[in-house]
Amino acid sequence: MLSLGCYKGTSGKVIKCKAAIAWAPHQPLSIEDVEVAPPKACEVRIKIVATAICRSDQHVIGGILNKVTFPVILGHEGAGIVESVGAGVTEIKPGDTVLTLCMPQCGKCKNCINLKSNYCLKNDIATLSGLMADGTTRFTCKGKLVHHFTSTSTFSEYTVVHEDSVAKIDDAAPLDRVCLIGCGFSTGYGSVVHAAKLEPGSSCAVFGLGGVGMSAVIGCKVSGASRIIAVARTKTKFAKAKEMGATECISVKDCAKPIYEMICELTNGGVDYSFECVGNTGVMLSALKSCDPGQGTCVISGVSDHASCISVDPWLLLTGRTLKGALLGGFKTKDTVPKLVSDFMAKKFDLNGLVTHTLPFAKINDGFDLLTSGKSQCKRLMWVLFYPDTSTAKGGNSGMDQEELQSQTGPATEDLEGPSGTEGEGSHTEESSAPSTSAEDHCSSEDDSLVGVGVSSHQTPASEDVPTTTTLPSAPIPEVHGGSRVREHVSFMPGTSPPDPVSAAALNVESVDLLH
Repeated sequence: MLSLGCYKGTSGKVIKCKAAIAWAPHQPLSIEDVEVAPPKACEVRIKIVATAICRSDQHVIGGILNKVTFPVILGHEGAGIVESVGAGVTEIKPGDTVLTLCMPQCGKCKNCINLKSNYCLKNDIATLSGLMADGTTRFTCKGKLVHHFTSTSTFSEYTVVHEDSVAKIDDAAPLDRVCLIGCGFSTGYGSVVHAAKLEPGSSCAVFGLGGVGMSAVIGCKVSGASRIIAVARTKTKFAKAKEMGATECISVKDCAKPIYEMICELTNGGVDYSFECVGNTGVMLSALKSCDPGQGTCVISGVSDHASCISVDPWLLLTGRTLKGALLGGFKTKDTVPKLVSDFMAKKFDLNGLVTHTLPFAKINDGFDLLTSGKSQCKRLMWVLFYPDTSTAKGGNSGMDQEELQSQTGPATEDLEGPSGTEGEGSHTEESSAPSTSAEDHCSSEDDSLVGVGVSSHQTPASEDVPTTTTLPSAPIPEVHGGSRVREHVSFMPGTSPPDPVSAAALNVESVDLLH
């Protein structure tokens, strides 16, 4: 069991640990020794236990999200244990099991107060400044400041977040599953159950079968939809979609006419709800046209290329259709994320099917290669990090076994992805090798102005004393089952029979030693 005193030796000190740093776009991540400063007032330092690779992380590396300031530690779907807290933190304490929140909830800004919005004005998704609230960072490496990403930076063994960007969850929750709730699952599932508020008996169409799309399918099933039409470019993931709840599947490649015409024919004029889970403006338009003209609702959950625009015939809306968007499903994160974890624990929905590949931290670049190289049937990878000594992990296997995971991997296929604006109308059968923006993106950027400034490896702001540095020795990384959210997930099984999903309650935190 966890001990609240297990981090007394590191509290208030700089921690040296490993992190995957993006030094520049179009370069692999580099595993480096970094210094993680203690949390300041209203901040929390977290030991990351499990995290996932999101498509938006890849877009930073690929230069598509070009507003990010380098060097930067990416990652925003993390689960872990609180190591220490700064002054004034009252809702979180050391030893708590938490999820990081890329969309904060301050509870004070006009959007947090408004029941209709989750767009907290303290978020860093819009600007991608890479800074904490005081305008500084908590990471240094080789004498340089390293920037944060969406206020979370989970590709580090330790990270520091504002208390508004963290949610306490059930200690018994399997962290290699519930970390998906930090972004992708909430985005797809929430688009259905919260943003759309889909009624039982409704007809719906889900465009894109990555992790967000699969999560939307789950949401449609949980909400009692009578008809769930899953749309993808090819048939690769149709079996999984039906397992998740889809009642029928349509391959865009097999359609002789625009996909929205096909859906309207099948549904007597259009579906009640459509969900765009690709981040492609052409697909957005097709999803809108697939809705019933008099009362249909289209929810966009993907972010397209910054330079792209969507052109809509006003008559598509004047007749009664609704077009709306939702970041993280529109959920107020601190309020809802713990409830979603509880729903998962109560088996209201299943996250295991969204996990296919697991990689140790040292192989993070292999994860991005699997994500982009066509060696996996998925485009989105989740990889899970476990840093405790192997003796602390439970034995057995409650999730998918290795043979089952391997059977899911195969030739990769595009899933309604392509250059923005090319999928909706006349070019839906064309493949493209150009970079694409997928619904797996949930981070957008508008501005940035910061560059890294060289400092000593243990330097902190001049107004503060330099804390003592604690170097934590390395420990073996146990093999775990699981992997990547079906968002498109990739399963990588590095060896023998994997253990059960690891929960915070299963970790003897006193024995958790980080890398040198």
